Amino acid sequence: MDFAINKITGEMVSAFEIFNNGSYQNLTKGEWIAPEQEISNWEDLDEDTINKYRGFFVGVNPTHRYNGLNDLNFLEKLGVLKNGKVTYGGLLVFGNEDSLLEAISNYRIEYLEIAGISYEDAPTKYNYRISSEKNLFKTFFDIYERISTKIEVPFSVKQGIRDDDPPHLQAIREALVNLIIHTDYFSPANPRIRFFTNRFEFFNPGALPKKIELILKEDFSLPRNPIIAKIFRFIRFSENIGSGFHKMINGWNFKYNLKPMIEGDFDYYKIVFPLIKSNTGINTITNTITNTITKGDGKEREIFEIIENNPFKGLVENYKEQILDSGNIILNELNKINSNNHPDSLGLCPKCKQGFMMRRKGKFGYFYGCSNYPNCRNIAGVKDD
Repeated sequence: MDFAINKITGEMVSAFEIFNNGSYQNLTKGEWIAPEQEISNWEDLDEDTINKYRGFFVGVNPTHRYNGLNDLNFLEKLGVLKNGKVTYGGLLVFGNEDSLLEAISNYRIEYLEIAGISYEDAPTKYNYRISSEKNLFKTFFDIYERISTKIEVPFSVKQGIRDDDPPHLQAIREALVNLIIHTDYFSPANPRIRFFTNRFEFFNPGALPKKIELILKEDFSLPRNPIIAKIFRFIRFSENIGSGFHKMINGWNFKYNLKPMIEGDFDYYKIVFPLIKSNTGINTITNTITNTITKGDGKEREIFEIIENNPFKGLVENYKEQILDSGNIILNELNKINSNNHPDSLGLCPKCKQGFMMRRKGKFGYFYGCSNYPNCRNIAGVKDD
């Protein structure tokens, strides 16, 4: 059995004790916190969030008996209210910003986009960030709408209706809800989602209740925050049965032929969704450019077309060292393109260091624009022919 150390008392605490009855321990303050503990008043809730949630609830549960209840009774049924007071779980999902900051100062979920495969090779620490002080219901939509634009959702028809919710999108949504309902909101660490050019990472403060192998084998589920889990499951944003890990793994593998990686310790766990196999993007670019170089005339133009049309074009600069290992001729050609005054390019974009300054024809004539558009909007003028 896994154990943690209470940082205040020095006592050993088992994983079972931490998760027993849906409670968890704040290892920094050395006190037990239960999600249903009463902490605030009805006035601490955000009316707009309540109305939006009830709209979703009616949409997915049109005949449910809760639809006939007033807001007070409805929220009591969800566990948001208890004896006229707002519970921790209820405040996190429905609370207004001032009440949340006063009661739980470190509840915010960080979402970061990094233009590289690590911080070291990115031009800046991040190029987009969400660090919302909104409640978890509103934060879910802010982050989910952004994540949805980062993965390909192909056009498909299911039973005569367009399917805008393929398995891999369901997988990433399940991971987001999983983070929301299992995070230890009293941990010194923030829950965090990072989007690199080759993967998504979901970092969750708070350990899993069992080893991941046992969770997958038994389809075991014990939410750290049962009230939050109940709220999201009622509107079918998350699996009602089991942990949801199978949905994440199978949904992602269905699209990318890659399985998410899950790791952790007694105080955290992390889920990584790879977008490409290790070295796959490098090999694709290397092999294609190598074949093009042997064609002779016009090879630089063709290389630019490959970079422009290849889905891994944003990784070319990051992978220069690996490309060099595949043959010096490839790197020499890329550097030649960057340094020469080629009629179709100015070389590597000086702003983002990810794309190439390609010649374009716009409404008012020719110009140079970064091939990493829309992530980079750098442009440079050129005289029209």
